[in-house]
Amino acid sequence: MSDCILRFVDRIDPSPTVLFDFAGEWGPRVGTSFSPPRLRRQSQVSSFADGSWEASSTYEDRQIVIELGKYDGSPMEHATDLQTLLRILDRDESWLMWQPTATDDPVFFRTKRADTSVVDMMLTAAPQREVSLAIPAHPFAFGLNVSGVVEILNNALGDSVDNPMGAEVPWAKGDVESPLWLAFQTPAKYPPAVAFNEAKYRSVVSSWHIPNGIGVPDPITAAPTGTGVGGGTTATFTADATMTTGNRYRVTTSSINASRILPITVTPVAGARDYRVFLRAKLSGGRVSAKVGNAFARLLRGTAVGPEWFDLGVTRLPTASVEDSDPFNLSPPVDTQDMSLLIQFLDTTGATIDIDLLMFIPVGPDCRYATQSTYPTDPGNYSDPTMAILDGINDRRYASWSAAVGDQNRYMGGLEGDLPTVRPGGPTKLSFLPVVAFENNGTGNESGQNAEIPDPLNTTTVVSWSYFPRYLYLRGVE
Repeated sequence: MSDCILRFVDRIDPSPTVLFDFAGEWGPRVGTSFSPPRLRRQSQVSSFADGSWEASSTYEDRQIVIELGKYDGSPMEHATDLQTLLRILDRDESWLMWQPTATDDPVFFRTKRADTSVVDMMLTAAPQREVSLAIPAHPFAFGLNVSGVVEILNNALGDSVDNPMGAEVPWAKGDVESPLWLAFQTPAKYPPAVAFNEAKYRSVVSSWHIPNGIGVPDPITAAPTGTGVGGGTTATFTADATMTTGNRYRVTTSSINASRILPITVTPVAGARDYRVFLRAKLSGGRVSAKVGNAFARLLRGTAVGPEWFDLGVTRLPTASVEDSDPFNLSPPVDTQDMSLLIQFLDTTGATIDIDLLMFIPVGPDCRYATQSTYPTDPGNYSDPTMAILDGINDRRYASWSAAVGDQNRYMGGLEGDLPTVRPGGPTKLSFLPVVAFENNGTGNESGQNAEIPDPLNTTTVVSWSYFPRYLYLRGVE
């Protein structure tokens, strides 16, 4: 194994600072092992069913065994090298760089505090030493950082080259799922940090894996196909430049608890799965309950300033179908799905809702979906943040400032769901909704909405993404 690279280094980097090099005279010998970690499972068995149900699974720590031998040099050289090695092993964490023969890139182990299990000294004419190391490490070896930058257009019907409401992370490296680091630079054509400086808003980020690059559709959009039917309401269809479609369906009520059903056709539906549904609409004059498909009804509260995104929950497309991932799925294929959007006015006559469109984002298997409550600024002491960061690698969320006064990075709380990840074996699709209204909003200063900030249609957000590939087996390949 003398032709491999094996070193303790200071960080993950193509050219890190070397702290201890095992090459040459201390080269690893036969018996050195970097075996993959074991997978531990937690399962439950019922006496009324065959087999078991797996509740969870997790990888154990990796156990690295390094057998060393030094057969020349003076006793002082031996002692100095061993002292350097022992000091590194005694640290809480260290980085062990390993690059097997004939591979292009190294991998890095995040090792834990360890000791030397055996130190044999042979008193020959030239003193010799053999050392055995048993080093615990985190389960996965890390590859070199992979990163990119993309601009996302806040328009669900934008041209594909503009990355409408999302973007694609290319085929991921590694053996297992890897957390993403995401930085969102706030829209330049709109009030700074619209998505992240008001505690009254959420931002939505989702990611899903596309096996072999096929099989999972992009987000689906749909608009009402007619004015529908309903008692105590009227519906009109007119042009509106603030709407994504360029048109609006306005529903107006003349009595409390009046309702209207608007027809919707979703097409195409590439396979059955669950979707999170978002409604882009403008509300005025009262509370509204909205329901789509077989999802639960949601209470909406907004302002007349401009359209906003509202979360309507999860529904299945096609409805009542078994997911395509089910091995026993015999559901007939469906090219289109006729659905309905139910609107009910709860407490005010003369209230209106201007409907733009619905957006269906895949959720469920191979998906990570998160909503991030935004962090309020204090105009008297802080400038608006210039960037919001979702750090899946370190499980942190914070807003970044460039101001001379105050904290440069401030924590953002209120995360719901899982931070985005990438999974090897295909690309990963990201969806991003910068401003999503809270459900159950009030009015005035306690309002879940800020009357001055509607959804910033056609603005762009610069998104930087980054991850470290994670490996079970050892090689720095794709």
